[in-house]
Amino acid sequence: MEPMPPIRYATSGDVHVAFASFGHGEDVVLTSAATGTMDFLWGFVQDVGRHARVTWYDKRGIGRSDGAANFTFEERMDDIRAVMDEAGIESAHLTGASEGGPMSILFAATYPERVKSLTLYGSYPSARRRPDYPYGWDMTLREYDRFVDRVVGWALGDPEDTQWFWEMFSPSNAARPEFIEAMRGGTGITSPNAVRLVWENMYEVDVRSVLPAIRVPTTIVHRTGDRVSPIEGGRYLAEHIPGARLVETPGNDHITPGQPNQEWIDAIVENITVTAPKAPGDTDRRLATVLFTDIVDSTPAAASAGDRAWSDLLD
Repeated sequence: MEPMPPIRYATSGDVHVAFASFGHGEDVVLTSAATGTMDFLWGFVQDVGRHARVTWYDKRGIGRSDGAANFTFEERMDDIRAVMDEAGIESAHLTGASEGGPMSILFAATYPERVKSLTLYGSYPSARRRPDYPYGWDMTLREYDRFVDRVVGWALGDPEDTQWFWEMFSPSNAARPEFIEAMRGGTGITSPNAVRLVWENMYEVDVRSVLPAIRVPTTIVHRTGDRVSPIEGGRYLAEHIPGARLVETPGNDHITPGQPNQEWIDAIVENITVTAPKAPGDTDRRLATVLFTDIVDSTPAAASAGDRAWSDLLD
């Protein structure tokens, strides 16, 4: 295996986000699963890097990127923009795995002019079940807290929680003692507190409302027996993203550390091959937020303050 390229840093707000680029050709930006680090993804990046220039990064709170006492899903999504800006990438083929899928979806809806195609692997629009979304994790908040405790136990290297974690995430490998031992202690360079914060935030993730706004070629790759992200979530994405293509593959692993994921690689390469360049002004929809505020008793307040003071206050 080749040595990783030099780590660089992008500034997103007051957070330094670690990233690197590898390969040549069309730009691919990779957003990993919840606590996947750059080191963890290096083998996969080399596989994709035979076909494109891959830029991948550690999400805030993870790996070499700055930690934070708290952060939102939207802030982590916008780290993609910061990395692309620092790497000099105007637009790219975006790919996201698991939790990286909703982030990639939100980015494509928010910055449509910067996304050429979208490839999602083992992903979902909402991590948990909701009254109008009967897929995902069927847990109360208290049950989910216990679930997160066990994920943190894996990050701490607890043998029982490590075994539990990989039986769920990679059952084809969980029976191999040498694999379990190698995977103890989480990702190795991510703190247990960061793992807890990331997984706690996932409970509220829900990007269903933005799916119709996606206007780029989209491919969803999903294993039919995935125990972490049920296939129904992938089918929901394919049904609600205009023109999306679903590739269902056999197997029940959510992730397969150290093993090439050829179906995912093929989908990325196909999107690179068939995607036509966007014409200027081709994007006519984007996700935006409008904030409306009202000042109580503004008329008498303005009269009392005077025009200049009132104008300064509004500014």
